[in-house]
Amino acid sequence: MNGRRRWGRCLQVARLSVREKQFWLPTHREQTVFAKLVRIAPTVLMRDTPMLPETPGDCLKRTGTPEGCVWDLSKVLAPTPYPRTSAWQLPKGASILDLNDRICPNGQCRAITNGRALMSDRHHLSDSFSKTLMDAFEPLLANE
Repeated sequence: MNGRRRWGRCLQVARLSVREKQFWLPTHREQTVFAKLVRIAPTVLMRDTPMLPETPGDCLKRTGTPEGCVWDLSKVLAPTPYPRTSAWQLPKGASILDLNDRICPNGQCRAITNGRALMSDRHHLSDSFSKTLMDAFEPLLANE
């Protein structure tokens, strides 16, 4: 094994930005980190999800109706969402998973989607909504 530990089937999902503190790795540093990660295991980079202006719960309390809690995706995404590295610049073994079309269909982010709260706060998907996205991860985890 040449002194290297054998990991078997392994997958990493990486998210390195901390948008709330306006910390971003420059693109060249992202690429360095990604190159190191793919040496360990195939790596999936999760595209940034929306940052709502308020929690779904606060919006529903304020408006009293789910129809009053809808935001344009283009207005709630970071101007340079993570990862900043383009897909064509990624090392072999890395890929980007962008679920924003599923999170905000037709460019509209709704506090309540199919009876489920979209977010648990302003930026983190709720457990119940996350379960609706499981099928997007299955191909990444399937044995080759």
